[in-house]
Amino acid sequence: MKRWQAAGLLASWLVHDAEEWFAVGPWARARAADPRTPAVLRRAVGDRQQRSAIVAMGVLVAVATVDGVRTRGRSRLFHDAVLAYGLHGLGHLGAAVAVRGYAPGVATTPVVVLPYAAWALRRTRSLHGRARPKDVLAAAALVPLTIGAAHGVGALLGRRADAPPAPVRARPRP
Repeated sequence: MKRWQAAGLLASWLVHDAEEWFAVGPWARARAADPRTPAVLRRAVGDRQQRSAIVAMGVLVAVATVDGVRTRGRSRLFHDAVLAYGLHGLGHLGAAVAVRGYAPGVATTPVVVLPYAAWALRRTRSLHGRARPKDVLAAAALVPLTIGAAHGVGALLGRRADAPPAPVRARPRP
């Protein structure tokens, strides 16, 4: 695999998450207002928190991409990240089916996420062999864990950014 091909993971992620960056806030607010929406989806979070989570996930994708570029796609980290990226795309399709309509990320999944993941996995298969069922299960477990961690970071950063500034106290003069 050539270095620029490994860099495609980050490029693909940037295109995909640009859709989420602009769509997730309005979509979540519209879902929160719909009484048919499951309670877990009705808890709309602020745009700042969601965007902080996107940035946190971007850091993880960038680390995997740098490792992939460094090793020309040979690293296990890069391979597992590509596998998890593809599996996460299936989650977007499942979300769209579950809500019977648009879900953020579903527009770029079939044209960006899944094609890149399938292509990159074919390119790295010769390096790592076929993805074993335990590799797929490990990647499937990592998807919700990394998304949860990114949203945890987003919640911390979003809460901190939304907090009112601390009052400034005047120092007593000597």
